[in-house]
Amino acid sequence: MNEPTFSSRVGEAQFAESEPLAERLTHMLIAVATELAVTHERVDTLERLLHEAGVIEPGRIDSFAPDEDAETARREWRERFLDKLFEHLQAEIVAAKETGPAGKTG
Repeated sequence: MNEPTFSSRVGEAQFAESEPLAERLTHMLIAVATELAVTHERVDTLERLLHEAGVIEPGRIDSFAPDEDAETARREWRERFLDKLFEHLQAEIVAAKETGPAGKTG
């Protein structure tokens, strides 16, 4: 499976030293977009293989309605994922509020 190719200009985006948060957010966005692209390819592969094996018909996944247990498991996973994704960013925001602009205390 080929990895998705993204513009090298985006991957090498440069920011002034005064914009570390913007730089980190850009890197987070690129990482999440890359993971999403790879996940999309894997899901597509699974759907095609399952269809070829006669396990599911096209469109079956789109019409799937998860039961309450599945919804709960998905919601809990999503919450853990988002907490992990934003934990470092949240810590930086809290630290920035405590130290003020340019890391100055007070």
